[in-house]
Formats: sequence, structure tokens, C-alpha cells
Amino acid sequence: MLSAPDRSARRLKTLFIVSLVLYIGIQVWLVSSPIPFLSDSANYVRYARLALEEHTYYPNPQSLYSAWIVAPVYINYTAVILEVFEDTYAILWFNIVLNLTQLALVVFIVRRWYGDVAGYVAAFLYMLYLNNLGIVMQNVTELMFGVFMLASIYYYTGEKKTSNAILCGLLTGLALGVRPTAMALVLVYILIYLYDVYTRQYEHKQIVLILAGVACYCLAMGMLSKRNIGQFEYTSTTGPSNLIMSAIPEANGVFYGQFFKTDSTYRAIKTYPERDAYLMKRSKQYIAEHPLEWVGLMPRKIYATFVFDGWAVEYLLGSSDWNLNTYLKGGATVKQEFQQLPVLTQVKFWVFNIWQQALYAVIMVIFLYQLYRLIRTKGRREEYLINLFILIGVGLSIVSSVGNPRYKYNFLIAAILVISPVVARWTLRVQRRC
Repeated sequence: MLSAPDRSARRLKTLFIVSLVLYIGIQVWLVSSPIPFLSDSANYVRYARLALEEHTYYPNPQSLYSAWIVAPVYINYTAVILEVFEDTYAILWFNIVLNLTQLALVVFIVRRWYGDVAGYVAAFLYMLYLNNLGIVMQNVTELMFGVFMLASIYYYTGEKKTSNAILCGLLTGLALGVRPTAMALVLVYILIYLYDVYTRQYEHKQIVLILAGVACYCLAMGMLSKRNIGQFEYTSTTGPSNLIMSAIPEANGVFYGQFFKTDSTYRAIKTYPERDAYLMKRSKQYIAEHPLEWVGLMPRKIYATFVFDGWAVEYLLGSSDWNLNTYLKGGATVKQEFQQLPVLTQVKFWVFNIWQQALYAVIMVIFLYQLYRLIRTKGRREEYLINLFILIGVGLSIVSSVGNPRYKYNFLIAAILVISPVVARWTLRVQRRC
């Protein structure tokens, strides 16, 4: 006779298969009616095309005169898609592959740590989280970063083998080549190693191989960059531009782009390394002279990052014009424009946003609960790994940039890894009572 967890796992497996087929179908339907690329989505395509026009890789020689270098691994990946398929929207079909790969890694990791029931719970949380559908409609770095991040964690927590440690390091390096936030993962691996040294549980070989894998990526990408632009770059150089937006008198904790349009010194500088040096110098000077004002922006950054979470939901409406934040903060004119939209669009807007905000609130509450439980009682090694990554990553983002709900996306996906067993336990308790 099957135990309660086994019976639950069999039921959930059937529901998972049905849900997965539906989830894939929804994504195929979404990308069949693409909407224009805007903002970062358009810029990444432009960077890739400029590299192709120069018959080289990114960063290409002309990149030296751009505002910054951004996500070299992702831009080169985009360039390959454009070169092979000659269609911008082919990127969206590959987004489906990345999205499903990220889902698979979430399930594999949670099943390995907590069992089948928790693994299926993680899958449902992932598929119900609407940003994971909206993001497929964009050309952004989060999906690829998430795949590399989760794959790194998968190999790190696997069997202690040389190949796993090297793969962990290489994948961490590739994640770093997509988003600098991967540095949080490197720091966590080092912190865990230092803790092991402190408790006399030595793991010298693993950490050496991991760091060697990261270094191999950095050296390879850095040398390619050096060859094209004379600068050793292996990740985005957007840090100074992000920092300056919270280190000027006009800073308000969220995006403020007027500085880049009005500062005459910045506009007169031709190359991005010179711009970066200027921005860092100005930022450090402002922070040193106005530390309280700079620190005082932290609550606004946290608010802007964590209160709303529908940053990709608007794309499910077939437009990037409407999101919950815009509607709630807009005046009477905005409300009137919204009411002129088709009734079906208005209904979808409210259904999607209420769904997303409710699920987001549940994820955050359960995450804070399990974090509190972890502080009060001894937990699993994997839980410390994920929680440290989330806390350090969010902390680095808040300090070095401005508030933006998109910045927490990958950390919410990581949070699913540690909240799934909590939900699974609650589910099994309810079933026993019934």
C-alpha cells in the first residue's frame, strides 16, 4: 500500500504532465503573436547586429564608444540566433527553451533535496508565476542567467566529483557573463568554504576547482574583449551608470536618466572606460559628502523593488503600455485612458495582476517564514546556500543600483527552491486531515 507522500506524488505527477503540456502550449501561442522589442530588448538586438555588421563577436570594436558593455555572453548568444535565423523574433522561440530548462532545473534541484512531492510543488509555483510567461515575450537576460545560476547550484550540491566542481565554476562564470549579480553566488561559495574551514570540514579541492572554472571563463572572455577593444571585460560594465543614479542630488531611488542627457562632461567623453571612471569618481565624491542622503534612498529602493511584481505581466496583454504600478500611480487621465481599452483587455489586466500580486505575496510570506525558521533552528546546508545567495544578491543590487521590481526576479526563482518543501508539508498535512 502506498504511503501518503507516495500517493500525493502519483497524483501530482499526472497533474504536472497535464499542466506542462498546457504551459508549453500557452508559450507557443504567445510567441506566435510577438510585440515589438523596446528598451533593453531592443538594445540587445542592436548590440548583436552591430557585432555582426563588423563580422566579429561582442564586444566589437565600436563597442568602445558605446555607453557601456552589457552581458557579453547573452549578446553573443543573440548574435548567433540572428546570424542563423535572420529573424529577431526567433529569440522568443529560444526563450521557450530557456524557460523550460529553468523549470526543469528547479524541479530537479528540489526533488534531489526534498523529494518528489516538493519537486512537483516547485513546478506548479513556477508555472503559476506569470512573470515566467511574460518574460518569454522579451529579449532580456534573466532567463539565461537563471539557467546558468541554477545549473551551477545543481552541480555544486551534487556528488563531490572533480567534474561537478569544474562544471559549477564554468557555469558560474557564464552566469557572470550574463549578469554581474552572479558575483553573489561566487561570494556564497567562498563563505561556505570559509565556514567549512572554521568547522574543520575542509573542502579545499572543491573551492579551488570552482574558482578555477570561473577564472577560465573570465580569462577567455576577457582576452577576446581585449583583442577587440583593448579592454579586459568579462561581464557588464553598467555598475557606474547604475550607481550614479543614486549618487546625485536629483536621485529619488528609482531610474533617473536625465543626468546622462544633461551632464556636459559625461556627454563630451567618447569611450565607455572614460565615462565609467568619471561616473565612479562623481559617485564616490557625492557619497562621501552626502552619506545620509545616499543611505536615505535605501527604503525607496526597497519599496520600488519589492512592493510590485508584475513587471512582465503587461506583455501578456499584447502590449507593454499598461502595468499595475502605472495604473495605481496615474492620475485621472490615466484612468480614463484605461477605461477606453476593450473590456476584455481590462478584465485580463485585473485578473493577471491580482493573480500575480497574490502569488507573489504568498511566495514572499512563505520565504520570510522559512528564513525565520532557519535562523531559529538548524537547517539544511542547501537552505543556507540559497538564502545567503538571495540576501547577498538583493543587498548588492539595492546598494549598487536603483529600485526596480525586475531586479528581484532571479532571486524569487531561487526562493522557490526553499519554500517548496514548506508548501509540500502543509499540503500533506491537509490531505491527512481530509
